[in-house]
Amino acid sequence: MSELERRALLGVAGIGALAAIARAGPLNPPAGAVAPTGRTTDEIYNRIPAPGTPPIGAFDGRTAISSGPITISNPGSYVLTANLSASGTVITIASDDVTLDLNGFTVTSSSILLGAITLSGIRDNITIRNGNIVGGSAGISGVSALTNALFEDVCVMNGRVGGINLQSSNSRSCVARRCRVNAIGSTTVASDGNLSITGMNLAGSCWTVEECVVARLIYNGGGTPSFSGISLVGLNGNRVARCTVSHDAAIVGRGIVISNLIAGVYRDNTVINFSIPYTNGIDGGGNV
Repeated sequence: MSELERRALLGVAGIGALAAIARAGPLNPPAGAVAPTGRTTDEIYNRIPAPGTPPIGAFDGRTAISSGPITISNPGSYVLTANLSASGTVITIASDDVTLDLNGFTVTSSSILLGAITLSGIRDNITIRNGNIVGGSAGISGVSALTNALFEDVCVMNGRVGGINLQSSNSRSCVARRCRVNAIGSTTVASDGNLSITGMNLAGSCWTVEECVVARLIYNGGGTPSFSGISLVGLNGNRVARCTVSHDAAIVGRGIVISNLIAGVYRDNTVINFSIPYTNGIDGGGNV
């Protein structure tokens, strides 16, 4: 290698080193403790708003809810940042196009007459997911029409007469997926008589209920109660698949109910300890 070539190579190496130093930042950083400047991986991957950063929830465009009772009256995406409780309805959804992420938190109502989360009016495009609902007359309730709704990964416990109780026959194209309903009827009392205790009481057409679990329907009142695990009352197109309905002892009641002989199909489900495992509908096979 000639002297000229050697000097050229050294010059290129020097330029590369200077560029690396420039990219690495200043050799004398500002004084003070090192502090994070970005979001944590938990905030990024779980889409959790950063507490205390104004406005709360600005990082992912969702509106944070930290206390109740509350009425959601505008479309948008909402996320819980704390457990919520109230003596009546905790969250009322009074708008279309609402996504409510419970974010692993618990919504608790001490009422035996009102739903813990209530859908008010005729609602379209509603999603509720990812958390726990305790108490109320039912965990999720609503009597008006509902279209294109999704309920998934929700655990509902201790509703007085229902877990997910949506009874409008005008509802269309709704889905309940991976929901768990437990201990419905546990808040009934001795003075109650002849109540209907239902884990999931759904009305309308084109419901899909899949991979849901209903366990332990309880009655502490007098009279003769009626028990149903999953009940679909509607015209057609309903489907129940890969669900489990069970009680810890033999019980007089209906496990999975479809309103008439051709209103829907059930397949690959398991019913345990109900005197009538399946009522009406079309048996698609794989049911035990």
